Amino acid sequence: GKPFEPRVQPETTILSCSLADFTTIASFCNPQEVMNMLNELNNRFDRLIKMRQLHLVHSLADSWLVVSWAPERCRSSCTSSMLDLALAMAAEARQIVVRHFGLPLRVSATVIADQGDVVRDVSSVT
Repeated sequence: GKPFEPRVQPETTILSCSLADFTTIASFCNPQEVMNMLNELNNRFDRLIKMRQLHLVHSLADSWLVVSWAPERCRSSCTSSMLDLALAMAAEARQIVVRHFGLPLRVSATVIADQGDVVRDVSSVT
């Protein structure tokens, strides 16, 4: 593959978010219902992330990793943007009801504010 030079990204804020009780939901719902639910949630979360000019690093089934790469890209404070995103993600998740249980989705989010320098682009692309 083509190696990338590692770059230090200063003043990074990180959000990790996952669906609460996803294993239980996936166990009781049929695969099509689970995929529809995840697709709808991903579309909602993508919109929220783009609105705040943040960067989705990784998304896998029931978890998301979002970063602010550069303070100048955030409308205000990157930490404020990330905390706002966490609240917005929780609100959006509650709009989706798991029919089998008759309950809304819940998310668990952790924001690591002003993490400091983070190294990025350390993997290879083929």
